[in-house]
Amino acid sequence: MKLFPRQIFLSITYAILLLQVACRPILPPGPMPQKVERVERLTIGHIRNTRGMMDACGCALQFPVDGRFNNGSSIFVSDLNGAALMNISGRDTLLRVVSYNEPQRQLRRGDRFYGTYVGGDLTVRINFVVTDACNDNPKKCRFSSVNATITVISIRLRPSETPLPVAVPRAVERQERRYSAIGTCGCQ
Repeated sequence: MKLFPRQIFLSITYAILLLQVACRPILPPGPMPQKVERVERLTIGHIRNTRGMMDACGCALQFPVDGRFNNGSSIFVSDLNGAALMNISGRDTLLRVVSYNEPQRQLRRGDRFYGTYVGGDLTVRINFVVTDACNDNPKKCRFSSVNATITVISIRLRPSETPLPVAVPRAVERQERRYSAIGTCGCQ
């Protein structure tokens, strides 16, 4: 059997179409999946407006570089009422304390304590280590110097591409970042 150029062309075209259909991904019925938005990276920065948070008692933390130059740029401030403020991903974010275990006695060098704060989908845990305390003259000294490790955790549910029944859990996106800080805790 002799094939004519037209038959060869049609056979090749048919084979290419079959390969394209066979290699196409199979999609579930329904709307086409949307591109997943890229989640902004979890960062902390200088608080823009402290809102009078350190007018009485609490803690104020800075990046170590800022503390050495004493420029007053805080990355964390808290008060005794259980409120705290941080700039997270470019926004000043109000947090509330959920646990705090500072010793009930006068702080001493080497004491360790922590605070856990929440706000929206954020959890912030701060581990404090006292570096300089008011042991010598507590009446004149009102602040204790601390080193701190700040851990910021964001847990968000990813948007579902298709409507899901309530019983089906959605994918969770978790980000965690750690930062070193220095600062003071006490009363003015």
